[in-house]
Amino acid sequence: MESLLRQQAVERFGDAQRWRECQDTSKLPAGRAATPQEIADVVAFLASARASYMSGTIVTVDSGRSYRS
Repeated sequence: MESLLRQQAVERFGDAQRWRECQDTSKLPAGRAATPQEIADVVAFLASARASYMSGTIVTVDSGRSYRS
């Protein structure tokens, strides 16, 4: 996401360092994007024995955004 925002910042401002200004987090229920650690935690759980009974399930990690759409 940061990479895409950096590209947008270059297009809009001519400066990739201004990428945070391109974020529109108003539509995200948590008010921010997920951190890499938050996504990794879900992946680690799904790959663990604790998720052994899960099958055929799509896990959406979007802070509830798809529910609101």
